[in-house]
Amino acid sequence: MSLCGTSMSQKYHFVRHAATNFQPPIFDQTEEQIKRVVEVNTISHFLLDKKFVPTMATANQVRNRR
Repeated sequence: MSLCGTSMSQKYHFVRHAATNFQPPIFDQTEEQIKRVVEVNTISHFLLDKKFVPTMATANQVRNRR
């Protein structure tokens, strides 16, 4: 990519943020609502990775931080 004659490379930044929450206090929530919160808040990160990381890997933009 070029901007005013300056060479720039395209960078991807991927922030995993997907969650759900119900407004009532936890002691007022049904078991089904609590299970839904746990399911979405746990699985969402893997589903987002599955969707977006292949494109980032193709562009050579994946780095593991350890």
